[in-house]
Amino acid sequence: MTAGNKRRDRRGVKRGNERRNRRGSRRGFTLVELMIVAVVGSMVVGATYQIMLSTQRAYSIQTAQIQGQQTVRAGLDILFSELRELSREEGDILTMGSDRIEFRAMRAFGLVCGVNASGSPVRVQKIGRFFEVGDSILVFADRDPDIASDDTILSGKVGSIDTTETCSGADTAQSLAVPSLATARASGDTVRIGAPVRGFTIYTYGLYSLDGEYYLAREFGGVTAPLVGPLADNGVSFVYRDSLGNVTTNRREVSKIEVTLRTESKVRNQKGDLVGDSLKTAIYLRN
Repeated sequence: MTAGNKRRDRRGVKRGNERRNRRGSRRGFTLVELMIVAVVGSMVVGATYQIMLSTQRAYSIQTAQIQGQQTVRAGLDILFSELRELSREEGDILTMGSDRIEFRAMRAFGLVCGVNASGSPVRVQKIGRFFEVGDSILVFADRDPDIASDDTILSGKVGSIDTTETCSGADTAQSLAVPSLATARASGDTVRIGAPVRGFTIYTYGLYSLDGEYYLAREFGGVTAPLVGPLADNGVSFVYRDSLGNVTTNRREVSKIEVTLRTESKVRNQKGDLVGDSLKTAIYLRN
């Protein structure tokens, strides 16, 4: 065999090996390999899905807990600011219930610095906001300064106001025309200089159901306004106690009001219980 033929044979063998190698490199996965990949892949996807579910569940539980805590704290802040101003001696509590309370909420305060001879109008130095026409007010009256048993509280509505008045020392004052004070003066009840004047609004706070959910709401003038919630179906409760700590149903004996707020979400925790929160506080009345 000549040298040229040998070289051609070697090139032919080399090209044949290259073709076989290329065909071998294009060989696909076996069925067993595909099944292994599928099983491992499904395990990874399943584990990832479970982690996502656990994370989402933990996030939902934590969010429900935070919302519940914020709800009960906000509700107690509202009730505390209102109820601590009440006076049992002046009859601010009007009706008491286990989940509602109706009372006179003070919205303005002043001191009498001048009285018309007929008993009305009275000149009042305001402390806080000005009184407004239509305000319900309470005024301390005294027939005989030396006798405490004849002291009384007169009520009425402000009919008109003169804001050009001043008290001694040039303090800004309002002249309040209250017809009922003139009637009281005629019967002997005297409003004296220095007497306190309170302007108030009658509110009812309690548990109300609105659109299938329970809320701490305020009722005024026939209109109910939700304040915080949603709450549990027993989300608001009041307990009234006298000065000795005993439960009382006499509104004139109430010294302390225990308030409890409860929430209940639709989210369940790891134990399967609905996530909720509760908070209880004691509010002492002004007197």
